[in-house]
Amino acid sequence: MRKLITTDDNIYSFYIFSRDEAYNSFPSKLAYSDLPESDLYTPAYGINTDAMVNHIIYQTAWGKYLLSCISTWNTKYPVAFQVSNAVHGIIGELMENYDGLMVGASDEDKISELGDLLYYRTILCYLYGIDLEFAPTTVELYRCISLLSDVGKKAAFHDKIDATKTIDRLMHAMGYIDALIIDLLSITELQLDEVMQYNMHKLSNRHSEGKFNPNYT
Repeated sequence: MRKLITTDDNIYSFYIFSRDEAYNSFPSKLAYSDLPESDLYTPAYGINTDAMVNHIIYQTAWGKYLLSCISTWNTKYPVAFQVSNAVHGIIGELMENYDGLMVGASDEDKISELGDLLYYRTILCYLYGIDLEFAPTTVELYRCISLLSDVGKKAAFHDKIDATKTIDRLMHAMGYIDALIIDLLSITELQLDEVMQYNMHKLSNRHSEGKFNPNYT
């Protein structure tokens, strides 16, 4: 099913894909796809898709950041495998951020790594139709990693992308992710908007044609 959403500056086509399409199709303009071409995609099993889409419609900071993230995301693979990509990205960036604090990372490295973490978190929200606003619970690094690993496995390799247990573990993990990002913002004394801006600039340079560049350095 396709919908149109309108902002002050643009009109976006929004395709709602099914669970089966998450495994069998590529939502991409760059790959062969069973899905119709569209600007944006969201799952029929989305958790709070309306809230996510409203960020785009009302052009919030989150909405603008999401569109920037989508434009540089690798959509070559089916959605289920994109979930695994996002999950593994979050896990890697969580460890890099906290490791960096222990070894005295530079200010630029701190904002760069935190931006990467925010990027993968935003993409995971997009793939599951989750509201982009933070909803933190508690700082639980290793519990977060454990839950995310299971979500990535279940979504990509166990055909359970929308299973109740997968969604439940995902939402618990999201609370931990948000708490960890807020913790890192506090430790590094960085503001969310400056991390977003730095990350958008970094990604636009890395993927200069407004699409994912697999040969980036």
